[in-house]
Amino acid sequence: MDQQQVASLYYHPLIQTIKDNPRWTISEEKRPLDLVKILNPQTQQTSHLPGATYRDARCLVTLDTLVTHFATPPNITYFLDTAFDDFLVIDIEKHLKQQLLQIPHLYAEYSSSGTGIHLIVRKPSNYYDYPNALEKPSLQFRDPTPPPPPEQPKVWFEILQHHFVKFTGNQVLFPQGQQPLEPFYQELAQNAKKVVRGDIETDMDLSIEDIPDGQW
Repeated sequence: MDQQQVASLYYHPLIQTIKDNPRWTISEEKRPLDLVKILNPQTQQTSHLPGATYRDARCLVTLDTLVTHFATPPNITYFLDTAFDDFLVIDIEKHLKQQLLQIPHLYAEYSSSGTGIHLIVRKPSNYYDYPNALEKPSLQFRDPTPPPPPEQPKVWFEILQHHFVKFTGNQVLFPQGQQPLEPFYQELAQNAKKVVRGDIETDMDLSIEDIPDGQW
């Protein structure tokens, strides 16, 4: 990210409402870093950058702290918690792009690849209607046509709820549409499996995003 992209992101009205939340960091590939440890002068510095093992002020910082120490970071990453932030992020690939772009949004940018789009949208009115979906880091809509084994169906889009979101700063202005988010959210949330953490039952949908090991 260059200085103009950082400033444009920082001063965006939405970002101004969350900049003081200590949930900001920088990602190395898909590995959010422990900026608290990195910025601590008493921490022994090595060539290995420590990953964030917590999603709060134990590892993450405010946006002001981040931009003070990194004028042109490779990216700016935020841990989204929809329960507190009141918005979701839709990560759109090439399929269903036109329909999803009709959803009224608060922020939009191109992904790092330049082909995907990140949309930040308000939390839907039916968000709490599907309890099994509430703890899911993300809800994925995959290609309904099964590919030949061992390939996995491609993700057409996913809705991020409790997840690290990597901002690229490649903001884009799309016309505001009138398509409600609720039908898309219902389509994914109504089939979510219950997450039970313990020895008796586990959720087969758990992925790396569910495991606090410094990666997402």
